[in-house]
Order: sequence, then structure tokens, then C-alpha cells
Amino acid sequence: MKVIYRYFGVPVPVLTDEKKEIEIGIGSTIDELMNVLCADMEEASSEMLQKATFLVNNIGAKRETVLNDNDEIIILNPIGGG
Repeated sequence: MKVIYRYFGVPVPVLTDEKKEIEIGIGSTIDELMNVLCADMEEASSEMLQKATFLVNNIGAKRETVLNDNDEIIILNPIGGG
């Protein structure tokens, strides 16, 4: 199946907010998608994305959320402050 993903607020220049498509297995979760995406990244970028939060079709989602064909996943940089 095909899903669309993009990064939002991620402070790594190569991780842009440009929409990208990827083929993943039917019944894959966000966690499985992240494992695929992080496999080809530098360690620092991969570690940062392990703390990311997610929207699937503009609704908050957890790593165990099962994805469907043509879902759009937004990968959000964790925000901190005080």
C-alpha cells in the first residue's frame, strides 16, 4: 500500500515539509514506517525522530496506529519550552 508523509517543524535541512510517497506493507504501523524511514538516516536525525509525534489525516496518532492506503502522515518535531 502507499502512504504519503512529510515532516513538520523538524530542524534538519534534509527533512523538508515536501510530501513524499512510500510503499509499505498492508497493516503497517507508524512505528514500522518510522523504522523504514530511519534506516537510511544519520544517527542524530534518526534519534531525534524517535521522539516525534504524529498526525494521520490531521488526527493525532500513536506509533502503534495501523495505517491505511493513501493515509497522510505528518511527522512533528517534539516541542519543548517553559
